[in-house]
Amino acid sequence: MDAELKARWIEALKSGNYPKTKAALHRTVATGDIPAGYCCLGVLASIVGDGRWEEWHVNGMEEFHFEDCPPEVAYLPGAFCMKVGLPCVLQNDLASANDDSDTFVPVIALIEERL
Repeated sequence: MDAELKARWIEALKSGNYPKTKAALHRTVATGDIPAGYCCLGVLASIVGDGRWEEWHVNGMEEFHFEDCPPEVAYLPGAFCMKVGLPCVLQNDLASANDDSDTFVPVIALIEERL
């Protein structure tokens, strides 16, 4: 991932403009104790701007559509990861860090350390 995109991603995570959710790239409504918002990977998809969000009709989650890849709900498509320079294997670690915390702080630390 180039340094400019990495910096933009970290700034977006720190900005407060992206409420944090868990177990989905983007959730438009709260589900039980899971708030509406974005996971760290959904924030990246939003700031890059390629692709589109479509309502998935399950618990307020939205699918992320990118090029001709199958739509995704929890992880970014491999082609998107390649385009932005995010190692696909790092997604699991980022998703776990996202879902294990109420803030983006552990995610930011992982991005700074591993990208």
